[in-house]
Amino acid sequence: MESSKQDTPGESRRFHLAVWRWHFYAGICVLPLTIILAVSGLAMLAGAPLDRYLRSDLFTVIPRGAPLSATEQAAAVAAAYPDWDLRTLRVAPSAAASSQFDIAPKHASANHGGHGDPDVVMVFVDPYTGAVLGEHAVDATVHAWAKNVHGTLLLGRAGDYIIEVAAGLGVLLIVTGLYLWWPRQGSTLRSALLPDLAAPGRRRWRDLHGAVAAWSAPLLLFFFVSGLAWTPFWGGELVQAWSSLPGEQFTAPLADETHGSLDHGVHREVPWAIERTRLPAASPEQGTRDICADGVMGIDEVIAYARANGFERFRAHWPRGERGVWTVASTTIAGDTQELDGDRIVHLDPATGCVLAEIGFADYSPMGQFMAAGIPLHQADTGIVNLALNVLFCLAVIGMGIAALAACWARRPAGAMTLVPPPLPRDARVWRGAVLVMLAASLEFPLSAATIAAVLAIDLLLLPRLRALGALFE
Repeated sequence: MESSKQDTPGESRRFHLAVWRWHFYAGICVLPLTIILAVSGLAMLAGAPLDRYLRSDLFTVIPRGAPLSATEQAAAVAAAYPDWDLRTLRVAPSAAASSQFDIAPKHASANHGGHGDPDVVMVFVDPYTGAVLGEHAVDATVHAWAKNVHGTLLLGRAGDYIIEVAAGLGVLLIVTGLYLWWPRQGSTLRSALLPDLAAPGRRRWRDLHGAVAAWSAPLLLFFFVSGLAWTPFWGGELVQAWSSLPGEQFTAPLADETHGSLDHGVHREVPWAIERTRLPAASPEQGTRDICADGVMGIDEVIAYARANGFERFRAHWPRGERGVWTVASTTIAGDTQELDGDRIVHLDPATGCVLAEIGFADYSPMGQFMAAGIPLHQADTGIVNLALNVLFCLAVIGMGIAALAACWARRPAGAMTLVPPPLPRDARVWRGAVLVMLAASLEFPLSAATIAAVLAIDLLLLPRLRALGALFE
């Protein structure tokens, strides 16, 4: 019993070294991408107001009495772009704002402008004169470029998968980092949270890294998880597939197209929870007459319906195809509302004005509600406090990464020009056991687990053989 007590500190130290070594290697992989995400996140936060400033001639107008009807404004766009289809109208949010129309080439109608459609153009119209002020492609903005970096590293689908692996490993880095940071051997929680910046060399950088990481951990975990829900495998194939609104509750028949077809380029306007939900299809036999409008619905009738039914800032999507429907949407992801539970989407039959389907925040699954509320927080869409917090968080992530690199650089042997990992525990089983624990913990993120399994296979199978081969030539 006494011997067991004496061995415990040594075993704990060996396990600590094993976790530290794992944290080092995973950090080498994740840290550069995390800094890229933080920098591109800052660029996204600055991009939207910068785009508005650079093209203020498109976004602002001088009020001149009563505005023209939406039909007259749409006719002006159609006349200026005869080979294009109207897709979406963003109703001017204020008297000094322009109306914004999304249009796409007529040949693009077959694919209904799904995710990543590069052809969509945003056209700005003076609502008082009907003059077309100008245009720009929805993906040709500072914000869109930064968002593309943030989402794909400018590598397309491959970048999506790289970010998914990094985000999954990032969750594990938080866990191992908190284990390493936790006060022990006489240290206090206060000293761990408030590091001594006057401490010498490596200790100052190590403690600064740990303290900033500890303060940032809850937000970092939130950003990793909410970001993972956008990734192609964990988000798209696993979580979103099981968390989407099924659509069978609609009384109208369903079209082949999904709500995701309403998105334009890198700009997501459709809530995560319904991207895979099929759109309702128009049919004169659907709906109840007491909620139907009189006669065929045009854009003016759609806007009148929206305003009469409580919509304030919203966008209207034109019907597409023979059985297409009007869609009125006010969502947090599109920036129409800052209320975290404010999502509201209504589909209207163009021929009868019947409400074919109405979707709100309460209809989402729990994960769908997390994403509906989480994405605007992730994007800093809910106001100045949200924006300030996200800016501070991005700066903290960058500072945390710089402190980690400085601490690793400071502990390298004299004259060495590369970062040196923490020492391998004498008992290699402890190291491998720690990696196996990390592998088991990562099973919730399959691509990250596969990466850890590959590292473990190299460590167990390849490296011993390379060492043995090298010994033959000594």
